[in-house]
Amino acid sequence: MSDRIKNERAFPLPDLAPRTAPIIERSPLPIVEVQGEKHIVSYVNCAFCSLLEKPRKNLIGKPFCEIVPNGQECLPILNRVYETGEASMLAKNDESEPSHWLHAMWPALDENELPVGVIIQLTKAANFHQNITEVNEALLISGLRQHEMTQEAEHLNAQLRAEISERKKAEQKLRRSEERYRNLFNSIDEGFCIIELIYDGHETPSDWRFLEVNPSFEKQSGLSNATGKRMREFAPDH
Repeated sequence: MSDRIKNERAFPLPDLAPRTAPIIERSPLPIVEVQGEKHIVSYVNCAFCSLLEKPRKNLIGKPFCEIVPNGQECLPILNRVYETGEASMLAKNDESEPSHWLHAMWPALDENELPVGVIIQLTKAANFHQNITEVNEALLISGLRQHEMTQEAEHLNAQLRAEISERKKAEQKLRRSEERYRNLFNSIDEGFCIIELIYDGHETPSDWRFLEVNPSFEKQSGLSNATGKRMREFAPDH
């Protein structure tokens, strides 16, 4: 990373939650937030500056479609996310190498939960890993819509208690979906884990517990039988 990009860490962070801001700023994935109908860039993290090899001051205030190659391709989906408040994905081929970029887009909401902008996260994926692309898309979208899916599940459970036959059908469908998710989760090459933060008496994160890990995560990290264990059991000084 060039000194010019490193110096961008001094740029003020956006108005994010205290625990969220440093995570987004230090994320290895490029993240950018745009505001309004013209999708004006209001925030970029260091990874995004490194990707474009431009300082933050040259990106803030510019239309998103003008700062990224072939940015016009993103406009229809940006408009849809901004207008509907629903998350979406876009895959863009990189003609210079056998890969493509995944653009995960979700709405930035105001205090009334109305869309005021769009947050975009970029992930580079190999074209020959199409199945991994589908898994990444499913996991990202499901994470963004977790609250909505929880409400839908509660409503479905109420209906199932009244209609036994429908309950059996729904349980079969849910079982197939869980098996498909589990098979994909355990077969992909990328390492995935789901963790639970542990806080001390001052409400400061002090450790985390592994709730789920896939075989690739254990292989890549070297942490065996990690499920149910805390990070400090493996690395006390972490």
